[in-house]
Amino acid sequence: MTPAVDSRIARIAIAVVALLVIAIVALPSARHRNLVGSYERMRTLALTTTWQIAAKTQRCPRPPLRAPTTGDATAILARMIDPQSPLVDCMRRLVDVDKDMHEPCDKGPCPMIPLAALEPHPDVVAACAPLFAAIEQVAHATAACSPERFDNQNRPLTFGAMSVPRAVRLRIAPLIARGELGTAARHVTDAMRYADDYGRATPTIGVMISLAMTRQLVDTLEELLLDPHLTADDARAIGRDLDVLRATMPPADDMVRHELAWTALLIAGEAITGESVTGDLHQDRTLWVLSTERWLARYEHACRGAALRDCIERMAAAERWTRFGEPADFTPALQSELDDGSVRELIVERLADDHWLLTDIARGLASREFALTVLRMQAELRTLSTDECRDPVVRHARLAPWHDGDIQVGDAAEQAIAAPAWQRIGRRRGEPRTLACVVR
Repeated sequence: MTPAVDSRIARIAIAVVALLVIAIVALPSARHRNLVGSYERMRTLALTTTWQIAAKTQRCPRPPLRAPTTGDATAILARMIDPQSPLVDCMRRLVDVDKDMHEPCDKGPCPMIPLAALEPHPDVVAACAPLFAAIEQVAHATAACSPERFDNQNRPLTFGAMSVPRAVRLRIAPLIARGELGTAARHVTDAMRYADDYGRATPTIGVMISLAMTRQLVDTLEELLLDPHLTADDARAIGRDLDVLRATMPPADDMVRHELAWTALLIAGEAITGESVTGDLHQDRTLWVLSTERWLARYEHACRGAALRDCIERMAAAERWTRFGEPADFTPALQSELDDGSVRELIVERLADDHWLLTDIARGLASREFALTVLRMQAELRTLSTDECRDPVVRHARLAPWHDGDIQVGDAAEQAIAAPAWQRIGRRRGEPRTLACVVR
């Protein structure tokens, strides 16, 4: 190669290097941010350990629904998530017959076929005998915690629990045909206790499954309460069961504590957010704990010692809604000229806002209470004669213990009772419940 060519190549190489240097200098600076100190890292680690120990050691005593009483039924509920459980075959069969249990419709969810018209499936009922035995055992228990605990990594049948209300409908349909409505109603309220306990001392996943089960069981019990063949004695028995269920619903506090423990478990893992916050995993973990601690302080301020309505309204007023599942992009803040303290505050505050879903779940708990309260009033109406029920003065006097300013009851013999606005989830309208005088 000639010196002239060597010189030309050298000049080109120097020019390329110069351009690269200029380009690198022009790029935004990926500044390293030191947002948390060693003391905070140790403190938050100890805090998450405390949350997990508190959740893991919690017990769930509550009055039994039936006598004679037994002990703790947590292990019985755990069969729902055991891949070796005989409940597996029951859940599979229920999925296969699901279409036979709904009215045809263009857009789901399609309404359930009435109990009196439901096609019998004795093979499915037989396969679900272990489930029915578990439901009955839980009704006699003096304590039961959800199997959906924060430290349970193996959940093969999690959403199988959603089929429980359909299993109950298949079980009681023959009883309805034989006129045994009281026995049928007992099976439904037993299943309601099972559903409640499935949502007791669990993160939001268990609570959501519990609420979905209860919603379907409420529809079934309402169908029985509006059946003309239901006797006054049957209605009184239903009322007694509903009194126990309403008095022992899982508290929102339990959900919050276990959601914190679940968050702590995720934080201890390798992928805590799906996306890195700062590029430093250890720093990210600390920031997540700090944000969770901040949200907990807000919750305590709004809800400690408060009624569920006050808790929900205060939390909703303080929330800055974020789009669920959409990760925040902190890159602009991390690359900005803001000081580390300001960037840290921005990140912690934004991550704390991601807990807004818990307030919606709390609204779901309140909606369940509303539905059970209307069912309790309907059970009371079924203890009256037709003439008494149609008398507005008598009806209001008998229903007075269960309705207040939130639940408006008019003078009509049949009416739709709307859920209070504060109990409605997100933008969805609350489902009204029927309150009616039924002619026997």
